[in-house]
Amino acid sequence: MTEKVSGREEAPKRPTLGLWLAAIPALLILSICIALYLGATAKHETPAPQAGEVTAAGLADSVAKLTRLVGPRDLETPEGRQALKSAVAMAEGTLGTSNTGYETFQTTDPAVGLLWRTLWVDTGKTAESKTDQVLLLTANYGGRGEETAFLIALGEFFTRNKPALTARTVFHPPLPGSDQTSWLRERVMADDEEFAGRVEIVAGSESTQWATLSCPPKLAEALRGILKARRWDQAVNLIELAGLDHVQLTVHRHPVQPVEGTANFMVRLLPVVRSVLDLLGDQEEA
Repeated sequence: MTEKVSGREEAPKRPTLGLWLAAIPALLILSICIALYLGATAKHETPAPQAGEVTAAGLADSVAKLTRLVGPRDLETPEGRQALKSAVAMAEGTLGTSNTGYETFQTTDPAVGLLWRTLWVDTGKTAESKTDQVLLLTANYGGRGEETAFLIALGEFFTRNKPALTARTVFHPPLPGSDQTSWLRERVMADDEEFAGRVEIVAGSESTQWATLSCPPKLAEALRGILKARRWDQAVNLIELAGLDHVQLTVHRHPVQPVEGTANFMVRLLPVVRSVLDLLGDQEEA
C-alpha cells in the first residue's frame, strides 16, 4: 500500500521592493546605451525648409533692424565694417537651418585686410527643378538695408511659393566692380550649372509706388504684360535699359512711413518677383 504524503506546495516568492530598487540603475544604464546606439547610427539629414508666412510686421522688424539698429555699412570705418558683419550674419541666421531651414553656402574675398563673405542659399529649389539651370537673386548687404531685408523675406516666401527653376539667393559685400553679374557667377555657380538670369534687388528713393522694375528691351514686352494682367502696372514702374544685362528691382521707401509703409510695399512685391523669375525660366527654355 502506497502512502500519500500530505501538505501544500510552497508559493513562488515575489521579488521584494529591495530587488526592484536594485534593478533600476541597471535598467537606466541599458536605456541610455540603447539611446546612444540609436543616435550614433541614425541617418542625419538637413531639415527641409519650413513653410512660413511673410508678414508686414515681420518685414518691418527686419527693416528697422537693418536701417536703424545695425547702422550704416562701409569698408572704410570700424563701425561700418562691424555693421557689414552684422547684416550678413542676420541673413544667415534667419534663413539658415535653425530658423527657415535652408542649407547655407559661402565664399570669401579679401578687402581692407579682412575677408568678406558672399553668402547664398538655394531658396527655390524643388525635386522637380532643373538642377542645371540657376536664377540668381542678389543684394548688396553693404547697401541701405531695405534690399537685404527684402531678399531675406523672399527666401521665406519661397518656402511656399517656389519658382520653376532653382533660385539662388545671394547676399554679397560691396566689392564687385562694374561687371557684377560675371563676378557673382564666378563665385556662386558651378561649371556644370546653366545661368538662367539675374534679378538684382536695390533700395530706392521715396515714392508712393512700390518699386521700379528695370530690364533689357528683350524682356520689356513680356514683363509689361505680366504687370498689366496682375494689375501691378500702377504700382510698379517699368523701365527699359539697353545696356542692362539683368533685371533690377528698385524697392522704394514709403514717403511717410519709412519702416511700416516700406514693409507693406515689400509684402506686395513678393509675388511680383516670383512672376519675374518664372518669366526668366520660360525665356531660358525658349
